[in-house]
Amino acid sequence: KHAGNNDMDADLDDEQRAMARLVGNTLSQSLFWCMLYNKFDTNRGRNVFRRQLSEQKIPRPLRPIISAMAFRQMHAQLMGHGIARYSCAQVLERARDDIATVSQILGSKPFILGDQPSSTDALLYAMLVLVFEDRELQVDLTSTKYVYPNLAAYVERMRKRYVPELDKKEL
Repeated sequence: KHAGNNDMDADLDDEQRAMARLVGNTLSQSLFWCMLYNKFDTNRGRNVFRRQLSEQKIPRPLRPIISAMAFRQMHAQLMGHGIARYSCAQVLERARDDIATVSQILGSKPFILGDQPSSTDALLYAMLVLVFEDRELQVDLTSTKYVYPNLAAYVERMRKRYVPELDKKEL
């Protein structure tokens, strides 16, 4: 029995399980950290965070303290991961390379591992929605949906199948 096995993945063969691991690691150990970097280690991301914090019911004198603590803790985590050791341009290039890789693997298949959805599709869908539709934070990546129409079509296909109530809504 494979770790993380669930009903969606019950029929995957060994090759598909290996591909699921590679895609999952690309998304969770690379693209995810690039997105965190954009949120907590760039001026744009910090400004968005501060604005979002100001919209919360937090006393005004505590907001700069909370921001400073969040930025310091996240920077330490980003350094520990290694992503904060790169320039902003290098992180953006890495994120674009991850998206290009996933697009190549998906190709014209309906789902990342073939004809049936898997747990890897849930992760991929969530990451692509954030990349394509978070115009405020991922502004440098949202346009990739035009570069990779197969990924844009995949997101729409997944949305219609699993969360149709979000179809045609602005995220």
